[in-house]
Amino acid sequence: MHPAVKKLYRSLKRNIPRGSRVLLAVSGGTDSLAMADGAAMLMEEGWLTASVLHVEHGIRGDEALHDAVLVEKFCSERCLPYKCIHVDVPACRAEKKLSLEAAARFLRYEALQREAEAVNAGYIVTGHQLDDQAETVLLRLLRGTASSGLGAMKMRTGNILRPLLHLTRDDLEAYCTERNIICCHDSSNDDMAYTRNRIRHELLPYLEKNYNRSVKKSLAQTAELLREDEEFFAGLVKKLLSERAAAENGDLLLDTRDWEQIVAPVRRRLLRECYFLYGGGELGYRHTTALDKICLTGHSGKVLRLPAGIAAGYAYGKLRFSREIKSGEKGFSIECGDDFNGRKFTVPGGEVVLEILSGEKPPMGKGRVIYPLQLCSGKIELRSRRTGDSFKPYSGTGGKKLKDYFIDKKIPREDRNGKILVCCGEKILGILGMDNGAFVHGNYDKWLVAKFIPEGSENGNE
Repeated sequence: MHPAVKKLYRSLKRNIPRGSRVLLAVSGGTDSLAMADGAAMLMEEGWLTASVLHVEHGIRGDEALHDAVLVEKFCSERCLPYKCIHVDVPACRAEKKLSLEAAARFLRYEALQREAEAVNAGYIVTGHQLDDQAETVLLRLLRGTASSGLGAMKMRTGNILRPLLHLTRDDLEAYCTERNIICCHDSSNDDMAYTRNRIRHELLPYLEKNYNRSVKKSLAQTAELLREDEEFFAGLVKKLLSERAAAENGDLLLDTRDWEQIVAPVRRRLLRECYFLYGGGELGYRHTTALDKICLTGHSGKVLRLPAGIAAGYAYGKLRFSREIKSGEKGFSIECGDDFNGRKFTVPGGEVVLEILSGEKPPMGKGRVIYPLQLCSGKIELRSRRTGDSFKPYSGTGGKKLKDYFIDKKIPREDRNGKILVCCGEKILGILGMDNGAFVHGNYDKWLVAKFIPEGSENGNE
């Protein structure tokens, strides 16, 4: 067996489990045809069962259709079941606002996953090799990325297998020459408008000639080491996420107390992971550093707009990731009239029931406001805060500006407008869900009771 053939054969056998049913991703280029040819040999030996999917991207016209015919002929000669799927990359690019390469990758893997499920394949096998690894590292390094972005592709990611990652493009070309395999030539690989092509045809050859003849291997090794480091950090971040992150009303809330006690590399990874979990992509250095600074300085009210329509707002030891940082409910005011006893009033987030009770003072609770009716000398009103409001809480020692009260209670600025005040004239009788207003002790026999019933609740919250 020729050395190039032996190398590929052993790599496939070592990395594809015996008895597997696999779907081969075959474009028609040297890498994928060498991989498919080796898989066909293993299928003859009974090592695996394979079928082929060729994805035509709709961007190269007749040339791409010619490639599909060539791949179909190749499969027919080796008794490999073949299927071709046509996708519309330009349309996807416009709809999702992706680069042409990213749109092609998205549709390709979407098609591969669907077909793998249809044929009950346990693995999707690709022809990625060492040169691809080196090109990817340089591409991401030039664009700027965290160390996680420089990590190597793995032999296995989920159900994706890449058994040829330790082989070079020269190895695979030698294989195809030895096996007399006619390969397709993708003319888009010669287009220097694509950064990856300039790296492949200009930068890497220059580095090999002038700096390091084994630069591809060195880059691949560096990527592998970085990947191992990232797996270690990922374990730390996963633990912190379970301890500090939680969903709340459609937002993601991160506890940032004692933030400085977490080492900076882990902090930054934790922030990027929260952003990713909330629906973002890869968060750049500038935004990550800005988020970290907000958490370190601890200045409540800070809001940072992030890509993908996500915003992060800091308040009192919490960083909230939201599609749109809430500015609170718009100001509202409900005059309850003279016949409010037993009536329900709709307010933001639920309803308020007003009652008049006789006898001893009813029990207080965060879901209700209790106030002597004899001390109510004006119209009862349910409303949101206003500029200049003052409040004397029942649990406190004196009055203060409502703004200062909210600050003391660590209520984020964006949540303050949503607090429901029970008022009589200018006097705040209490804040539903927070505190009762203070009143002079005396012999009272009639009581105003305001009870909040959250939306979707039958009995309210005492």
